[in-house]
Amino acid sequence: ELTIYQVIRGVKKKILTIWASFIIDAYARVIPGFHVHAGTPDLGVGLATLRSCIFPKDLTEIVGSPVLMPYGIYKTYSTDNAMAHDSDSYMITSDAVSCNGEYRKFEICFRPPRQPVKGALIERFNGTFAQRLKEKMAKIAIVVSELMTSNTDKQAEYIEEYITRELINIINEYHYTRHSTLHQYPIDCWIEALDQLMGLPKVPA
Repeated sequence: ELTIYQVIRGVKKKILTIWASFIIDAYARVIPGFHVHAGTPDLGVGLATLRSCIFPKDLTEIVGSPVLMPYGIYKTYSTDNAMAHDSDSYMITSDAVSCNGEYRKFEICFRPPRQPVKGALIERFNGTFAQRLKEKMAKIAIVVSELMTSNTDKQAEYIEEYITRELINIINEYHYTRHSTLHQYPIDCWIEALDQLMGLPKVPA
C-alpha cells in the first residue's frame, strides 16, 4: 500500500492510494505475478494478479528493454484474502484455464490474515519491495508533483504506470540478487526447475 499526499503551504492532502499485489513462487522465490491498482483492492485485483502470473509477459514496452519474467499455472495459490477463497470466480477461472483438462487446474488455499509466519515468503518480499520503493520515493514525489492536474483519473493512470515501471525494475533486480536461503539467484533457480520440467510452462494461447 502506497498512499500519496500533496503538501501545499503546510497542508497535507491525500491524492490517492496505490496498491501492489504480488504472487511469489515458494520454491524458486521468483515473482511470477503482480498488479498495480489505484483505489480499494477487490476481487478483480486478485484475478488480475493471477492472470499476470499465468501468462507470459512482454514488458519491453513498459521498461524499455527485454525482461525475463517467470510465469505459469501453479498447482496451489495461498492467500489471506477471504473474498478470493470464497469466490466462485477463481474456480471458474481455473476451469477456463484448464481447457477441459488440457492444462493444469489450480486451487486456492486460504490462510488466516495477520499471521506473518504463515505468509513469511511474501511478507519478506513485501519488506524488500517497500524498502526499495522508499529509496525511490524522492524521485516518485517529483513525478507526482509534475502530474498534478485537475483530472484525477489521469493522475491515477500516470502514477499507476510510473509505479508499475518502478515495480518491474525492483522485481528484476530482486530476481538477480543472490538469495540468502537459496544461495543463488531466484531467476536461476526457476530456470533450473524448468529444465527438470523439460521446457517453458504450458499455458493456453
